Amino acid sequence: MEIGESSESPEGKKKSKSKTPRKPKDSVLKQKSPAEFFADNKNIAGFDNPGKCLYTTVRELVENALDSAESISKLPIVEITIEEIVRSKFNSMIGLAEHERVDEELYDDFESAKAREKRLAKEARIQEIQAKNANLGKKVKEPVASKAMRGRGETSYYRVTCKDNGKGMPHDDIPNMFGRVLSGTKYGLKQTRGKFGLGAKMALIWSKMSTGLPIEITSSMKGQNYTSFCRLDIDIHRNIPHIHVHEKQDKKERWHGAEIQIVIEGNWTTYRSKILHYMRQMAVITPYAEFLFRFLSDAPDKNVTVKFARRTDIMPPVPLETKYHPSAVDLLLIKRLIAETSKQNLLQFLQHEFVNISKSHAERLIGEMGPDFSHKMLVKSLTSQQIVRIHQLFRQAKFDDPSGDCLSPAGEYNLRLGIIKELHPDMVATYSGSGFATCSVLKYLKATPFLSKLESVLVEKMLSKYIPNVTGAIYDVLKEMSHLHASKRKRYANEDAEVLNKVSNHIITRETLGEKLAQHVEQVDYEMALEYATQSGVNEEPRENIYIQTLEGESKFVDFQSPVFVFRLFQ
Repeated sequence: MEIGESSESPEGKKKSKSKTPRKPKDSVLKQKSPAEFFADNKNIAGFDNPGKCLYTTVRELVENALDSAESISKLPIVEITIEEIVRSKFNSMIGLAEHERVDEELYDDFESAKAREKRLAKEARIQEIQAKNANLGKKVKEPVASKAMRGRGETSYYRVTCKDNGKGMPHDDIPNMFGRVLSGTKYGLKQTRGKFGLGAKMALIWSKMSTGLPIEITSSMKGQNYTSFCRLDIDIHRNIPHIHVHEKQDKKERWHGAEIQIVIEGNWTTYRSKILHYMRQMAVITPYAEFLFRFLSDAPDKNVTVKFARRTDIMPPVPLETKYHPSAVDLLLIKRLIAETSKQNLLQFLQHEFVNISKSHAERLIGEMGPDFSHKMLVKSLTSQQIVRIHQLFRQAKFDDPSGDCLSPAGEYNLRLGIIKELHPDMVATYSGSGFATCSVLKYLKATPFLSKLESVLVEKMLSKYIPNVTGAIYDVLKEMSHLHASKRKRYANEDAEVLNKVSNHIITRETLGEKLAQHVEQVDYEMALEYATQSGVNEEPRENIYIQTLEGESKFVDFQSPVFVFRLFQ
């Protein structure tokens, strides 16, 4: 062996050779667009599964339609149609040729001959048992129809169309209103049914993910001599609209509003009841709106048409845009308001950009901020430290609560009408007030038996049959409360304490309470009769007491009573 020559064999050299460790790849910073984020997390917006996606799409389109009509004080007319699209028709829409199965065992709904024989035998046994029970006179359950086995790939598609008579959309804004997530008209500080306008965009994202088909929007505004038509989908990765068609068409009818049509994957079978229940709920809380709902299918027995008629033409007032409450703002919001304000000095900024800050209040706040602040200092010259001082004072100072004038509640009248129209209950109880007291029973009592102010409205004549139970329940609560220690009873207002004192002193008893409730029910019945007569065009006439001479001897009779008269039928 030569000097310097290695004594290791080639095999040994190969084994002893060490592997060079892999260098980890540099991490790459990635960004997601808003549309991509919501596509990956669609459950946040209520798009969890195909059935819920169909339900949420209907809900978002209906509520957008109501907002649009209410924004121009127009009595809403909303038409919603769900059209079932079978797979063959969907394939035709996207230009996909029908393909017959070649390898049946490859599919999830494949049923072997042995499995089919076993299923048919089981069905035969069930039918035999039902026949025996029928011969014995036993109650026979309706046979459950065997569901056709559906594979995971057997999807259902639906074309959802929503048409309204709202204000419509400006022609140039339509692409961004539907094809760009986190852009919309609902970012002002004003009451709306949605905050970000995300729902309709999520329906478009779901359409893109499940069918690949674009959305179609037709819109027209008052005073326009054309109708806008737009067909688009969304570039999810870039969060921009992908426009197929965007044009102005001749206006063929005097209509303003919007019509939106979208094709999505869904499940009508499992969410049918939820969708119909939602439409009924909307009819209850918006009795001033007219809804027409249709479900269309190739199978006529599956078709559904429901019309929810308008009950009243009294609408809630249009909600007003308001300003921020000083105790609810943060540093970023204060900086944004400073950047956007048209006011010059600090005094004007505080007085005009926030609610509940009068001129005198603003002067006191500025005086409290310290020597570096003055009434006439330029608001846009404020330093970051000075803005922090303003924010700190806003968090510590005392301000009046927001007035709530900017809100637009449905109202007690509309709520009562909606409940009566759709639910037809035996009893309706609605409440209207600035807020709920510690004990709502006391407010009820102040309103009914013992105070003339009617804060709570009880309607429907059938209420009278509930008087004994209601009387007992309310009196037991009052009796329990009247035994409270004097220190705990101080929390109640004077009128409330007076009611409790009357219970303690037996001035209010179970019997007197029942009598007062009965009188109240009778009065409300009479008022409802007058309301009905007024709406029917019948004027109230002075009532006279008419006395009918009694018949001699015992007579059997039945009384038919109403708030206006009593009709006695002798047998």
